[in-house]
This record gives sequence, C-alpha cells and structure tokens, in this order.
Amino acid sequence: MEELKETISRYNRISEEYHKKYGYLPESEKNFLRRFFELIDKKKPKILDTGCGTGRDLSFLENFESELYGIDLSDGMLNIAKKNLTKTSLIKGDYRHLPFKENSFDGILNIASLVHLPHSEKLNALAEFYRVLKPEGILYISIQNLLHPDRFVRALKYATPRGVFYDGRYWYFPTKYEMESLVEKAGFDILDSGGMREDRFRIYAKK
Repeated sequence: MEELKETISRYNRISEEYHKKYGYLPESEKNFLRRFFELIDKKKPKILDTGCGTGRDLSFLENFESELYGIDLSDGMLNIAKKNLTKTSLIKGDYRHLPFKENSFDGILNIASLVHLPHSEKLNALAEFYRVLKPEGILYISIQNLLHPDRFVRALKYATPRGVFYDGRYWYFPTKYEMESLVEKAGFDILDSGGMREDRFRIYAKK
C-alpha cells in the first residue's frame, strides 16, 4: 500500500518534531486511559498499544502494574519511544499482521493511528485485534473525527479519490457511526462510545 509507505516515511522524517508537539499526554486524556485500565479489571494485565508512536500513552500506562507491548512501523518514532520507556517491549511491525498468538492480550489500544488506513484495511486491523485479544479482552480506540468542523474543511480541501493527503501523510477520517460499524463487524461488543462533537471520538469494546 503506497499511501502507508509514504505516511511512514513522513513520520520517520518528523519524529523529533512530532514528539516535541504531541509526545506528552494531556490531563484530559489520562482519564480515558484510566477507564480502559479499569475495564480490563485484571491484576497485571497484558496490554498492547498498536501504532504506539513515540510511546506517549505507554509512558502513562507504565505507572500501572501491567505487562506492556508497543508496535509501530516507523523507526523514527520507535527510536524515541525506546529512549522514553523503561517497562515496555517495543516491536517494529504492522498491526494488520500481529506477531502474536491468539488470545494473548487482556487489552489493546489504538490512539490516532487507524486514521492512516483506508476503510477496508481498518477492518483487517480490527480483526487482528480481535484475534489476539483474550476472551472478555478490552479494546480502546481514539480516532480523529471527520465531522469536527476544522477537520471536515481540511478533508474537503485535500481530498483525492483514494482519501485525504495532507502534510505528506494519508488520512481516511471515519465518522463515529462508520467506526462503530467496523468494530461490531469485527466481532466486538461496544461497551461505550463518545465524543461525536469533539476533535476525536472514543470507543470501548469487549471481545
């Protein structure tokens, strides 16, 4: 997929700049991760961050008793994550083809990464998340919302027949309802979702 290669190449080039701007978790986001951890409701859960980037969310989760893994395709982003994380196993790889056995994890999160895949590939990724989650495992997704006014204008401005190309990266912004439909199609039961009028919306689901 050429769009994904271009996007990874761009992240490799801007990884330092990206981390300076987005590498620190806002207080408002911490509560969503706390809820994810609470929904898992297990002692020392095994958790996978798919599209972990520079490790922003994993850095917060390292404060909890857990076994953490992160996977990303960008060497630049992973190199920064390796410097900042002390309790996480990091892997270079494609989360559409996870190098883990079935029923391996108690929780999986994907923060602002699925947006770089076209709709059909989002479903493939969700199927992989379902495969490696244990029964009753929890999925947490936070993704950019197409219907947020600023993003909708940008999507219109940079739209192509294949998706949106902006800042050297490929984007396919879903609506909340589109994303919920894909999550359910992959086999998950949605526990809660919100943020329809916000910059990002969030979905919590159970295998």
